[in-house]
Amino acid sequence: MWHRHIHRTYIVDGIYFVTTYIRFRSEFFGDPGVAKIVEESIWWKRHAQNIVYAYVIMPDHLHLLIQPKTRNISEVMRSIKTNSSREINRHLHNAGRATRVMEELDDAATRVMEKPDECATRV
Repeated sequence: MWHRHIHRTYIVDGIYFVTTYIRFRSEFFGDPGVAKIVEESIWWKRHAQNIVYAYVIMPDHLHLLIQPKTRNISEVMRSIKTNSSREINRHLHNAGRATRVMEELDDAATRVMEKPDECATRV
């Protein structure tokens, strides 16, 4: 699996513009129920100490302008993503389904990258 290694700088009381994507740019947030869950996660009571200036939920990604007050931005985003994932799985009535689907796609992509000749014959 490919990951970008980014040096992160945290600024106390900084305002952050964050963009986070769905793996493989899948249009997962296009489902109105899923988008609502993401919105609720942004405003979740645990995040009351954050100042949310603006956000846009697109079908395959999220833009967020936020000022964390008690935690750094990585901790805030991890919390938003964890809460969203848990609630989305409940919404889909199949605990872990969304995560499993994404993991299976990731495994398939890894196989293609490792053995492209074998995978090309299966298509």
